[in-house]
Amino acid sequence: MISDRSERELLDFAQGLRIPLAWYQARSPVPHFDLSPGWRKKAIAAGAREVDRTGLVEGMRRWRSSNPQ
Repeated sequence: MISDRSERELLDFAQGLRIPLAWYQARSPVPHFDLSPGWRKKAIAAGAREVDRTGLVEGMRRWRSSNPQ
């Protein structure tokens, strides 16, 4: 799971769902959470958008442009 806006948005959303922080991949070029299928369903039910590979790449590009290193 990624955020196309900010790391704070991602962490707040995950915290609201009580996703274990141990699943957070902070050192990745785009911070994200690795989710199991069950957690993925919970995230989608809570408002996360499910995207295909193209949508994922677009989201990663938006994140990078909003969060220059």
